[in-house]
Amino acid sequence: MIYTFFIKESEQLDRELSITPQVIRLIKNNSFKGNVGELKNRIKYLVAKAYARQQDTSVIHITIHDLPTELLSYPADPLMEQEDQMVISINKTTVVTDLLIQKDQQKLVLTAYQELLFLFQKMRKAKNETEKYEKQMNQVVDTLFDQLIFKTNSAMQKEWLSFITQSVSDILKEIEISSSIQFNGNSIYAISYHLFQRRMVKWQIKEWTKKQLLNAFTHYIKKSYSVTYQYSQQLIEKITKKLDIEMNELDTILLTLYLKNLKITTTEQATPKAVIIAHGYSTASSIANVVNRLLNKNLFDSFDMPIDVTPQIIGQELRKYIEKNDVSNGLILLVDMGSLEEIHRLLKINLPFPIVLINNVSTRLALTIGEKLSTMELESLIKEAVNVNNTEYTMIYPDNAKPKVIITTCQTGIGTAKQLSKLLKASLPDKLNITILSYDYETLKENKEKIEVFSTYQVMAIIGTENPGISSTPYFSLDELVLGNNLSRLQKIFEQDLTKSEQIRMENQFIKNFSLEQVIHSVTILDTDKIIKKVEEFLTTLEVLEQKRIANQQKITLYVHLSCLIERLIRNMPIEVINECQEQKRKRHKEQFERIAQAFSVIEDCYSVKLPLAEQIYIYNILYGKWDQTNELSNF
Repeated sequence: MIYTFFIKESEQLDRELSITPQVIRLIKNNSFKGNVGELKNRIKYLVAKAYARQQDTSVIHITIHDLPTELLSYPADPLMEQEDQMVISINKTTVVTDLLIQKDQQKLVLTAYQELLFLFQKMRKAKNETEKYEKQMNQVVDTLFDQLIFKTNSAMQKEWLSFITQSVSDILKEIEISSSIQFNGNSIYAISYHLFQRRMVKWQIKEWTKKQLLNAFTHYIKKSYSVTYQYSQQLIEKITKKLDIEMNELDTILLTLYLKNLKITTTEQATPKAVIIAHGYSTASSIANVVNRLLNKNLFDSFDMPIDVTPQIIGQELRKYIEKNDVSNGLILLVDMGSLEEIHRLLKINLPFPIVLINNVSTRLALTIGEKLSTMELESLIKEAVNVNNTEYTMIYPDNAKPKVIITTCQTGIGTAKQLSKLLKASLPDKLNITILSYDYETLKENKEKIEVFSTYQVMAIIGTENPGISSTPYFSLDELVLGNNLSRLQKIFEQDLTKSEQIRMENQFIKNFSLEQVIHSVTILDTDKIIKKVEEFLTTLEVLEQKRIANQQKITLYVHLSCLIERLIRNMPIEVINECQEQKRKRHKEQFERIAQAFSVIEDCYSVKLPLAEQIYIYNILYGKWDQTNELSNF
């Protein structure tokens, strides 16, 4: 009845009404002598009073200040009463049933907030049950977003929903470009539908103990999922500015848990952040804008500083920048003049990543750095840029331990290595804060520790399809991970940084993400089941032709290698170049090459492709010298 009267007033004024939950609560909690008639008159008075002071606005905001004094009663106000937390938006097209449905959907948001706090409180009290409660939190978040997507009537306030969706799309695109990441496509709609309902919810904690609980919850999420938390902070900051929606700490927690479950992927590998700092009204921003447009990438951020700015102020601004951005791969500062050592002193403390300071910034210098920012090692890049542009630089490594990194590698280039990186990111806990870099196998094998990554980072492990033979760094083969071997050795590397339950959780993630099906699915867009079947036929045929059994380790490597190979052949992008040494090898082992080609015919017939000689050599290299000589055909 209350909503019906407000809708009629909206029709008469031809204005949208925004009614605070306190107004609805106080009207509900009062009894009216004249029953329906008095209620209708009270609402008319209320709307008229609000309209009188807001005649020039398109939306009339009705608050408790518009109520007559006799309606200002004071019922009990619990910590978070769902009925009293939602702003009601009404216009002349509003239907009461839709309003009630929307209100129920807004309650879903509040219920999720309550459940998350409750689960975190239980997790703090329980011992060794972190994984259990984290799973329940993830389920709460997933359920909320699913319900909001499927239950929200997109025809209701269509313009608002369209505006929010487009705004979220723009915001996510900004973050993707600046952070070199890629969000799941469905995330735009999930976050938009959440914000559509969230904008009408007024949520706050009034009890001090609950505020302390929320602070502890925020600290836990920030520590456990530091990188994802940064993305959530950026997202909420931009949402607040662009959509004028009031957000809070629990929104950051909710979005962090949601984004974490999306398995955000990186679009570029290990790219340092680069910032141009220059004195003047728009010197730095002009250089950054020109270079970013020339390279068609948002590589440089900028700070325009007044002429009389002090190094302390620059340091404060940079610290704010570091807090909001992922600079774990390094930070390059291009400045126009002076105070390099002062900035160095202000920033060096407690920063676990390398910093480069270069003076005499220019468009040419920034362009030189930007062109190779994502393709060269940091120190090599800086040396080359400085030599070309005749300037000076200082490179500072952190006082504490170097940033940790895991290297992935593959014999046929870094394509498969990059896909392995994605699986590793999904398997390693965020709290380890480990960078994953992909390297060409031949580069690692030839240069070993001379590669600059070994001086810039603490290389924890190398994971790949072939051991490059770097004795100082533990190597884990892909087949070991797929077969579940040596996971305890991998865990041991991180035992100082993870609790026992976290180690067990990490092991479970590796078992899940590095199953043969999952690995093949990650390295190719082709049908996984079909590829496994055809590669199995190839291996069986080859074993019969050779009269020898292929070891399990080589089989796993071949499953992955041939999955990538088949896709390359279908795309008409095979490896075709061979050197003289490889040609000699082919001549010496002509019969084995013929048997490889013969066995591969089952794949050629299925996918209508041809196996080039260069690709045969890679298959031969995986197999050569690694037959289990004790298992003859008769022992099958």
